Amino acid sequence: MSDGHGGARCSSYVSQNLHDLIFAHNYSEQPQLALQEGFKELDRHWLEMAQLNGWDDGSTGVCCLLVERVLYVANAGDSRAVLCSKGGRAVDMSADHKPAREDEKQRIEKLGGRIIHYGTWRVQGVLAVTRSYGNSTDIMRRNHFDMRSLSHRRLCSCPVRSVSATAS
Repeated sequence: MSDGHGGARCSSYVSQNLHDLIFAHNYSEQPQLALQEGFKELDRHWLEMAQLNGWDDGSTGVCCLLVERVLYVANAGDSRAVLCSKGGRAVDMSADHKPAREDEKQRIEKLGGRIIHYGTWRVQGVLAVTRSYGNSTDIMRRNHFDMRSLSHRRLCSCPVRSVSATAS
């Protein structure tokens, strides 16, 4: 699932290509690595296309991968996955990557960015999420912070959660 911001191109690209990039890796043996590498590669491919075409949109996303009765979930941004048990209990399978989170704020600042409150907490006063695909924007460059410098760091460190599939 993807949720675009600044246009629909990036989210469409995520929806059409992420699965192929994940499956190109040894997903059955190393599902967490396959998810992480798929996210990184998709972001790199999108940023290359966006730069060539002058696009500045981006997308958040969440992806679930079931391997040997274990469900793996990875997300970038504020796209969420929630697992519901037979007993009706909701289990958060993802965590939002938001500037208000202290760990995300520290990570962005360590990379040279700033978190600014502009109606809500935002990266460089622009993005309301700290991890996403795309967003190589003129606004970011004018604010002396190129999101491309975060690409491998913001997505490769994307945590992957897992849960075993059981009858409960």
